[in-house]
Amino acid sequence: MPLADATVVFFTGPVFSALFANWMLGEPYDAFDRAASVLCMSAIVMVVKPTVLFGGSTEESQLRGAVSALVGAMSGALAYCVVRRVGRAVHSMVHVVYFGFMSMVGSSIAMFAWQEPRMPASSREWILMGMPGLFAFGGQVLLNRGLQLAPAGPGTLMRNLDVVFAFVFGISLFDEVPDWISVGGAMVIVGCTVAMGWHKWKSQQQTP
Repeated sequence: MPLADATVVFFTGPVFSALFANWMLGEPYDAFDRAASVLCMSAIVMVVKPTVLFGGSTEESQLRGAVSALVGAMSGALAYCVVRRVGRAVHSMVHVVYFGFMSMVGSSIAMFAWQEPRMPASSREWILMGMPGLFAFGGQVLLNRGLQLAPAGPGTLMRNLDVVFAFVFGISLFDEVPDWISVGGAMVIVGCTVAMGWHKWKSQQQTP
């Protein structure tokens, strides 16, 4: 699945975070949020482009990628709400440590269950493997701190910039030029999540 498409599906996360925040944190989830959520989830069809609607052939790997990205969005949204639920009583580094520990355990199991395990063969591979971990660590620290200080909806809203970066990196690094249908679906998804964040922010400002 192209980098941009997978990132777009993953960044339906604010829809799930708003839903889970209503359930776990008691944050409002009104008719506007529900309508935006339905429209956002419908736009996933434009990104995945199933054969039934668009003809041609949809690769099995693309469907698996879409399902994985969607489950990842739900899991990430749930994690953001847990961080908000815990609040400032727990230091943001505690969340990072547990995130790293569970990632190590889960990745180790998946490595032996789904593929042939292989260690990096050169110093270049070690560096390339270490860089995502380093950047993810820094990003997770800052994200957790931001989620502790901001409501769940607007707190995840800023991550939509990742969609822009995914399109840029997909085109420049992997020569993955998206078609107009994928771009349209991405615009709908980003537009809906931005609208939900803006609506929630304005509602909180009007609450005495």
